[in-house]
Amino acid sequence: MADRFPLLKLPYLCVIEVLSNLHMAELVTFSMITKKLHPIIKSLRKPIRLIDVEVMKKATVIRFAANEVTELGRWFIRDSCWYPTVFLKENLNNGWSVDGIQLDCRYLMEVGGRVIVSYTPYGYHELACEKAIKHVMDLFRVSIDNVIVHPKQLVKSKFPHEIGMKTCKVLQVVGSKRTKSSFREFLRRMEVKDAYLFEIPIHTNISKKLKTKKVICTRFQKWLTRDVLFSFEYDELYQTKHLKSISADDVNQFIYRWFESNNKTFRMVLLKLKNGVQEHRFEDLNAMDWSPEKRSSCYPYSEQHLNLSEGRDIERRDGLLATVFYHDTMFFFCVWHERFPAIDGTIISFD
Repeated sequence: MADRFPLLKLPYLCVIEVLSNLHMAELVTFSMITKKLHPIIKSLRKPIRLIDVEVMKKATVIRFAANEVTELGRWFIRDSCWYPTVFLKENLNNGWSVDGIQLDCRYLMEVGGRVIVSYTPYGYHELACEKAIKHVMDLFRVSIDNVIVHPKQLVKSKFPHEIGMKTCKVLQVVGSKRTKSSFREFLRRMEVKDAYLFEIPIHTNISKKLKTKKVICTRFQKWLTRDVLFSFEYDELYQTKHLKSISADDVNQFIYRWFESNNKTFRMVLLKLKNGVQEHRFEDLNAMDWSPEKRSSCYPYSEQHLNLSEGRDIERRDGLLATVFYHDTMFFFCVWHERFPAIDGTIISFD
């Protein structure tokens, strides 16, 4: 029989010292083994600052992270194991309970660190995922940062809002095929605070306004029309797949609408048009060439900077300065809320 370590019989400060040296995934499992450890683990100063949740057909994955690039571990929650006897032979950790739901768990060691793999009882996958996410959020006192969804793989019961996730900062939707009809219901039920990232073709209209101010699209989007563009609903709008629903004349008219408006929050729009762009110099708006005294040559875009020294500048009556830039099929328009931002990344130039 394996030796047992009497952790809870140690003095309190010794318990703290032991727990402080455990991996994040180990802390999660220790918090499930006994309720006595949960408040102690919760009181520790831990490097976890956010969690991401990815919802797929065969598993829901909770990622623990120190920041957007540094992962500290993962927890895979799978459906019931098809071969329980084989699993139990490999499993040295017995079953653990998360808020009354028994999970068969084991550890794996991967490049990113230690990983928990759990199998849920048959018919309890959605409930187990909901309780596991709440458990991690409470244990590490963090909110959900990114939710990544593969809607084509999912039945309705496995969409994030059905497993307890009602809000997140960024929603990333991934896939190569058209979305299901239940996708619109999912968008209606999910509150997204910062940004949507659509990496899936959407061939239907979205029946609600996306309340976030930033939308990034890398596949075809039927809902993205001139009316959406003219509404100024989104402060940042990226569409890197060629659009048919917006014309060269539409994007030029968009600039006139911005010039005549009193909108003070819009930041930028980047569109690629199927039928190409038609460069317009906007001399009737007193557009001018770039001047290093008025603004920087580079505009922050994602984690990079776009070289806009060849762009045309337009200054509105309230003093806001904007730049319009055309390149091949790309239209780019931005407002300089900060005219001389720090340049500390890759600079993209257009030859």
